[in-house]
Amino acid sequence: MKQTKTILRRLLLAVLLLSALTAAALAADSPDGFFAELEEHLRAQDKLFTISYNGDRADLGLDERVSFGALQRTLMARSPDGPDSADYYALNVNKAAVTYTDGVYAFDMEYLCTPEQLAEVDRQVPEIIESLALDGMDDEAKVKLIYEYVCTHFIYDGTETKFSAYDGLTTGSMVCQGYALLLSKLMWEAGIPCRIIAGRSQEQTHAWNTVKLDGQWYNLDATWDGVDELNKPMKWTYFLKSEADFTDHVRFAELDTEEYRAAHPVAAESWVLRRVVLQSGGQEVVNLVVRRGVPVRLDAVLPEGESAGVVWTSGDPEVLQVGEGGVLDGQKLGESILTAEVPDLRGVIAAKISVYVVDLTSASPWAQETVTGYYLNQLLPYELCGDLQRELTRAELAKLCYHYIFKVRGWETATLKNPFRDLEDEPFIIQILRCNDVGIMNGVSSNEFLPQGTVTREQAATVLSRLIGYLTGETPQASGDPAYVDADELSVWARDSVAAISETGIFRGADGQFRPKDSITRQEMILTLDRVFQNYPVEQPEQPAA
Repeated sequence: MKQTKTILRRLLLAVLLLSALTAAALAADSPDGFFAELEEHLRAQDKLFTISYNGDRADLGLDERVSFGALQRTLMARSPDGPDSADYYALNVNKAAVTYTDGVYAFDMEYLCTPEQLAEVDRQVPEIIESLALDGMDDEAKVKLIYEYVCTHFIYDGTETKFSAYDGLTTGSMVCQGYALLLSKLMWEAGIPCRIIAGRSQEQTHAWNTVKLDGQWYNLDATWDGVDELNKPMKWTYFLKSEADFTDHVRFAELDTEEYRAAHPVAAESWVLRRVVLQSGGQEVVNLVVRRGVPVRLDAVLPEGESAGVVWTSGDPEVLQVGEGGVLDGQKLGESILTAEVPDLRGVIAAKISVYVVDLTSASPWAQETVTGYYLNQLLPYELCGDLQRELTRAELAKLCYHYIFKVRGWETATLKNPFRDLEDEPFIIQILRCNDVGIMNGVSSNEFLPQGTVTREQAATVLSRLIGYLTGETPQASGDPAYVDADELSVWARDSVAAISETGIFRGADGQFRPKDSITRQEMILTLDRVFQNYPVEQPEQPAA
């Protein structure tokens, strides 16, 4: 059936092409006429159409090839500023095929959105602007509030199949094109001139926007500043930037001409943002780790001349409580978003940071000092800074080893393969595969890792021995058999490691027993890793001279 439809479309296009070839008198005789006709077809969402043109193909922005992408971007560049510019319709194209025969361009089009879907976007856009309560706001505040809305209400579509503003409004996710389309619609609805720019960024085809403030144009990129997860802090890295500060963004040639630049001159300097800055000890804080039982005070610095009060909010008071004056009090292991905003100054960017609360008080009294020291040496990943008397899992052991190596020596780039079938949805999969790749940890079989299995004492001893060998190049060697009364309970693969690691003093048994099959707790593993840290310093590679 699909093949039949394709054949029929091709036959119809051929008929249209033949008709066009016999109607030379109706041909567009200028680029203005050609692009006016192209825009008319795109707005009408015509699927098959032809345009006759008598002029030089170079005047259409084409070389020897016929590229719809080039025509699309040239149409955008030639379109005058306004809420009804050609940007939106030029980018409402899903697939396009264009051929050229004797002065006639034949188009076969598929569109991203139906007229009904575009109408739904037009219906929702004024509602969003009304919800933002922009009346009385200056243009800077309007731009900030609209940009913040787009960056925080949608997430990037990892499937890379949602290209339109309609996709974003109906599913909550979209790719860069959808971000740029929606942002443009919202800005124009609020009376802010806004255009869409296409080019390349971060080694991929990309779309972003420029907006006009005080007679100058500024770059902004809602995709790269947008949240990775809803309710997480957004970034402001690409907001109202000059060309010099808008790194890793290269326009396509059609939107980088002298004519387009002259009509949309980008400011020589980035806009100076009015924002709340969080500081600790005079240094800006962008994220923070707080220990339970150790209150931390932050200072909120307002833009010069602002005197309104700051309101502090914790996204999860069960994890983090915050008092007046920015005193943070961690309650339990977890993450919370801390917000410091000035409600009466909506044009000022609120400070939002992630605060991770760690709970070292969960360690036994005899382990408290060592666990705290290990943490203060930045060797303890925050995910494992709680429930310290709980049995350690194999995935958590991989996380501990990976983090230890990362901090004391660093990891080189590597291509990892996953031989294990039981790591789907495992949050520490990278750490597991990295430790397996360098031989520190093996699976329980050739295709199973058993990430949630508890770590036994003989497994811990084996991993510690391999870790020391990986870091120093010399694996500990035993002078004899394990000197424990329960040595016959050791697995064959663990005997040498248990004997060697016991002789080093890093990890020993008690009362003449090793108890190889017993599980090990988080805090016990941390204590042994701390002994590795104290007794096996790793020399950092020499840095080249500046």
